[in-house]
Amino acid sequence: RPRRAAARAAATVGEKAPAPGVLIGDDFKTIDLAAMPRPLVLAFFPAAFSGAEDDGCTCQLNALKAVADDGAAVLGVSKELPFSQGAFMKELGLPFPIAYDKDLATAEAFVGTFDLGAFLDKVGLSTDLAGYVTTNRGCVVLGEGDEVLYSWVGLDENGESHPGLQPPTEEIKAALGTTTTTSIKDMA
Repeated sequence: RPRRAAARAAATVGEKAPAPGVLIGDDFKTIDLAAMPRPLVLAFFPAAFSGAEDDGCTCQLNALKAVADDGAAVLGVSKELPFSQGAFMKELGLPFPIAYDKDLATAEAFVGTFDLGAFLDKVGLSTDLAGYVTTNRGCVVLGEGDEVLYSWVGLDENGESHPGLQPPTEEIKAALGTTTTTSIKDMA
């Protein structure tokens, strides 16, 4: 039975974060989200090694290097297998881990999911990929007690998932209480 894509996030600013699903690191070990430091930036991205330098997953995660360099804990999250996650982390030189969202339960709880295959078919980059569901692009900042301090999901003006949209790094930094305002677009 095909997975239905859910476009809306369940993480609401000011509320307690939803329960995450199983997350697995590039070392194939379960990541305990509760044990990670707070504040914590969860960076959801659709697919490793995808998109252009100025609007894809590489752009998003490279921009979050600056957030991590400012001392924030960051965890990338996607549907990619740990093999791909490890290679992507190495290629980008990320100072933070990336987690495999085994059944997309964490993505569905925090930022929603969408049919990337249908999107790629629609824009002419592929044919017959409809049904490949993955995480929406998004960022969620968790504070003490797992309070959601910030939540952003890449939705276009019609409320549809759009993997080319980038989270505003300056808003993430503001939620973290840092003063540097480097935009994701500035990092590309």
